[in-house]
Amino acid sequence: MAYPWNAGDTLNAADLNDYAGLVFIKSVAVGAGVSSVGVSGLTGFNVYQFVFDRVDVSNNALLIVDDSTSLTGSNWETTVLFYNQSATPTVYTQTNSADAYFALADTNRSAATLTVYNLNQTGRTRFTAISNYFYGFAHGGGIYDADTTSTTLTFKPSSGTLSGGNILCYGYNAG
Repeated sequence: MAYPWNAGDTLNAADLNDYAGLVFIKSVAVGAGVSSVGVSGLTGFNVYQFVFDRVDVSNNALLIVDDSTSLTGSNWETTVLFYNQSATPTVYTQTNSADAYFALADTNRSAATLTVYNLNQTGRTRFTAISNYFYGFAHGGGIYDADTTSTTLTFKPSSGTLSGGNILCYGYNAG
């Protein structure tokens, strides 16, 4: 069935797979005082977008994306630019790292969006991210510099624990 769809239309997987746009995949509850949260079942899309909705950390920390099953080894190359109303922004850079910084979070319902390109297709996995929190904002980006695919990503803080909120996952078909 071709897009645009009408009220009452019955959609199936083929309809959504042919749709060139953003499709809601799942929401994963973070829980309370957890060290990490995994999002699995990431297959079939060209691009994934993760929205961190009201997720707190126990102390101000960098958010990290990791995959301990497929995207292993020291292949992450990342940079996060952090501005907190000071005269000089802070830059966090990683080369040949086992995981990737992508955003900053605090104890007061931080917001972040992570977009991952080419996660489960041949070629390099790339990402961009932006986050806002009480004291400022951060913009990050990077690459997993190896031709490896993945269907699960794990998110964790650089220190402390995660609590509350949800991680919303969307898939984007290029069409």
